[in-house]
Amino acid sequence: MELKVHDLLRIHSSADLECVSTVPEWVHLALKRAPWVVVRRSPVSNGRIPVGVRGMGRNQRFAAFLPIRFVNEVVTPVQLAIQARWREYSLKAESQVFSQLEEIADYYNRAGICWGLTGSIGFELASGADTVHPGSDIDLAIYLPQQVEWETITGWDAFNQRCSVKVDSLLETPAGACSLSELARQEKSTVLMRTMNGPALVKCPWTI
Repeated sequence: MELKVHDLLRIHSSADLECVSTVPEWVHLALKRAPWVVVRRSPVSNGRIPVGVRGMGRNQRFAAFLPIRFVNEVVTPVQLAIQARWREYSLKAESQVFSQLEEIADYYNRAGICWGLTGSIGFELASGADTVHPGSDIDLAIYLPQQVEWETITGWDAFNQRCSVKVDSLLETPAGACSLSELARQEKSTVLMRTMNGPALVKCPWTI
């Protein structure tokens, strides 16, 4: 089973997890409400997937490990972008967040790149649990196996800045991931990369 960072995994319950610390009560409650975890940026070891559990608030995040045999379903950020289920959310109070996705999808699809939805929007679209609120950001993963021109990066960032909802984009490269907006501001300088072995400052996001 090939899994990537940001993939959402459906499990049975919190009993499936292997934890190195005491499990907070909110973790059990969160997984009863929506039995989904997200793949963290860390190597898979001995058949154990590094995963994270998300609660109702930003301060509720819990790291654990999941034996591969307990994965019941996998949903990727790219699948969520292709399925476009946000179109079913037009009457929700958070409709501005979801309606902005139409413009985003049109823009990045015309750019001909591979992209997907992560964060609270990705979680809600995959699980069906209410996690998006009117102040939510739109979190994107943009998959770039090969280097692109600087003007392309700044163009994407300019588009994101024009959106009515805050857009946070991560560029996913073979070396790791970095913030699109940070890279757009750091021409000929270093940028912080998130790698499988921890953070690193690099000049080129495609090489370390």
